[in-house]
Amino acid sequence: YSSARSELLVVYGRRRIGQTGLLRRFAADKHPFFFTGSREPAQGQIQRLLGGLAQWADDPLLSRLRLTRWSEALDAIVRVVRDRPGKTVIVLDEFQWMCAGRSTLLSDLQRLWDFEWRDNGRLALVLCGSAVSFMVGEVLSRKSPLFGRRTASIHLQPLRAADARGFFEGRSLFEAAEALITVGGVPAYLERFDPSRSVRATLDDEAFSPDGYLVDEIDFALGEQLRQKERYHQLCGELAVGACSMADLSRRMGLNKGQLDFYLSRLQVLGFVEKHRPMGKSARSKTVLLRLSDEYLRFYFQYVEPNLDRIRIRRGGYAFDRMTGDSWNTFLGLGFEAFVRRNVDALADTLGITDVVARTGSYWHRRTRVREGVQIDLVVERSDGVTNIIECKWSRSPVGRRLIDELTRKCHAYPNPRSHTLEPILVSAAGASQAVVDAGVRVVTLEALFREGERSKT
Repeated sequence: YSSARSELLVVYGRRRIGQTGLLRRFAADKHPFFFTGSREPAQGQIQRLLGGLAQWADDPLLSRLRLTRWSEALDAIVRVVRDRPGKTVIVLDEFQWMCAGRSTLLSDLQRLWDFEWRDNGRLALVLCGSAVSFMVGEVLSRKSPLFGRRTASIHLQPLRAADARGFFEGRSLFEAAEALITVGGVPAYLERFDPSRSVRATLDDEAFSPDGYLVDEIDFALGEQLRQKERYHQLCGELAVGACSMADLSRRMGLNKGQLDFYLSRLQVLGFVEKHRPMGKSARSKTVLLRLSDEYLRFYFQYVEPNLDRIRIRRGGYAFDRMTGDSWNTFLGLGFEAFVRRNVDALADTLGITDVVARTGSYWHRRTRVREGVQIDLVVERSDGVTNIIECKWSRSPVGRRLIDELTRKCHAYPNPRSHTLEPILVSAAGASQAVVDAGVRVVTLEALFREGERSKT
């Protein structure tokens, strides 16, 4: 905003991630023109835009215009903005709905940017959308009329642990971590947690009661961005059982590789699914595991969907313990690995290796006749000749010395393709016993993952 040039900024991210809130906070003191697209026909949106423009510019005559094309509506904005002092902020939110149908809006904006706005240094135009596939495929891609014209873009990501901590003032770090493992760093989900109540009590109301926010959220998470919702629903359900190969998923889904790639590519763009290759394998390697990377979807398919009929017919809802049974700690343990990966920047800050991190990932190989199978939660390859082999343990009590043998075995099993020095790290929610520390294993606790590091500050 403070630059001397006009700016064309594209902001996008999955639904509920907070783009609109971010932009409203940014522009609150800048008297922006803020317009939100909707599913209504273009004619209705144009008239609504003119009404908002009339109020913003204090010019009632604008609301009386009867325009039918986006190009005409944009020309009206040009006339209003042209004589305003300073830099004007224009935010077009839910931009994908403005472009619905056979709209020429992208080409119209290209024309205005090239011939009216780019060189005057007096406009900050923000195009914002929650349909990630549209924003990437139609606004940012090479085929877009706006290609090469954006001056910056922000793909808004879920909040990291340090940023999300404020939602849980007064609650323990264990409770905050439980919530983040359950729903991820999505602000709209985190707002459902009342700091005066336990996380599990909140889940009673929001996930295990018929009117709970997290019961029907699946329809918005998948349905608003993807056609063939049932197919994507089935695919996510299969991956919620656990990571699997393309071949296994293809067989279970009854889809060939081309069909499966089509569906997976869209889930990857939305950040719901990740493809993982073992560290050291090339991008061409067929050794790939597919993981459901979205925390809410993983929780939903584990606990909500199997009990959906029961939840919907019991008006008072169900108690958390009854719905999760004895599996909750196992669920948290598996989710803790993903939690650590999401907050690897805080981990690097704590270890003092931020400036030398080259690559991060995981590693595994299957058991064969000549070697034992191994699964390494996190591998951090560094530019200083060191690779960290990291084990993640969710526990409310310190981890004992048995962990030493496990980490030693994994260090020996790692192929070490760069001939680095291998240093083991334990990330344990509750720390480790003195025996582990005395053995030379560095230990990182839950507190470190919630700490605001230097990268977070900048």
